[in-house]
Amino acid sequence: MTNEVTAAPAFERVRHPFKARHLQLLSREQISPGFLRLTLVGELRDFASAGFDDHFKLILPQEGWTR
Repeated sequence: MTNEVTAAPAFERVRHPFKARHLQLLSREQISPGFLRLTLVGELRDFASAGFDDHFKLILPQEGWTR
């Protein structure tokens, strides 16, 4: 039995520049009382997702809000 220690793999954090995108709601489905599925359409062609833990922020307008 050996007591070799192996180094953990190195991970590099990649930060993408912030880019606001305007999407439209195509459909809304209530999956359960606390879970909602939204289907959005719009320009996401250059959205990059290289990992399982990537995310995006969804900012919803308040009622009566206009651009």
